[in-house]
Amino acid sequence: MVRDTKLYDILEVKPTATDEEIKKSYRKLALKYHPDKNPDDKEYFKQISIANTILSDPETRRKYDLRGEDGAQDTTGDDYRGFNHMNLFEEFMNLQRDFTFKNMPVDAFHYLPVSLEQLYNGTTKKMRINRKAICKICDGKGGTENGGLNICDLCKGCGFIVNKTQPLLFFSLMNHKICTQCSGQGFIVRNPCSYCNGKMKVDEEKTVQVSIKKGMRDRDRIVLKGRGDEEVGFEPASIILIIDEQKHPIYTRLNDDLILPMKIRLSETLRGFTHKIKTLDERELELTILPREIMGRKYIKIVKGEGMPTEDNPSEKGNLIIEFEVTS
Repeated sequence: MVRDTKLYDILEVKPTATDEEIKKSYRKLALKYHPDKNPDDKEYFKQISIANTILSDPETRRKYDLRGEDGAQDTTGDDYRGFNHMNLFEEFMNLQRDFTFKNMPVDAFHYLPVSLEQLYNGTTKKMRINRKAICKICDGKGGTENGGLNICDLCKGCGFIVNKTQPLLFFSLMNHKICTQCSGQGFIVRNPCSYCNGKMKVDEEKTVQVSIKKGMRDRDRIVLKGRGDEEVGFEPASIILIIDEQKHPIYTRLNDDLILPMKIRLSETLRGFTHKIKTLDERELELTILPREIMGRKYIKIVKGEGMPTEDNPSEKGNLIIEFEVTS
């Protein structure tokens, strides 16, 4: 007498079904409701996989028939009730979660070398990017539409295999791991696509334009959303560019200020002088120092509004700090 028929109903078989009938029905349903074909039926596919895992094993099927789902969750033997082990359903969900994170496309990080002049003036840079893209010929299926996929005969389409061990005399444990034959996909490609060779993805190279805003700083990030690797069933990953400010031969940046070192002779400080300074946007600033204005060997002069543009408001600028060093 079968106590609960829920799992049999999910697999669309009778409680008296043979192992071969269960296997045949599962393969048909798994292929029909596989997430790669029906993304909206992921939960139902999980129920099908769980039902098959329980009913395809004679021991767990016997426990399910006797005591329902509570009996199937009990991985201990009939003579030992006190052992507390993670139930099959929770373990399956954990495995599915781990596999999901494993296959989720990961954002790619790249350093983008940018000169101080480019950060001062703003610019657009072209950049080549390489990524894994879903094959457009087979739409990421890996094979032809008719019969392109075969349910993996090792894991029966659920993406993992169950190893039953008996470490002690009175109880047994179930160890679940990703199927090595199908790499957790649950299916094997038949009649592979001639373009991607059954891999579902192809290498793709594109040139993108990257906008460098005025006033951006070293280690600022530019996110190219959806330009990274693709994976069936997921949103495309992003490419994240990290600004790598290059060292300037003359100027040094300090937040929104620019520091310009300048060596002058002692005679120039006594009589005064005028210097022309070339800015990062190719202008010329005329700097006038009055006689005896510079006192001592070190002197700083601040020119307001001639530093770096601020990113939030490029029309506003920091200061230009000129550091004089008096030589004899």
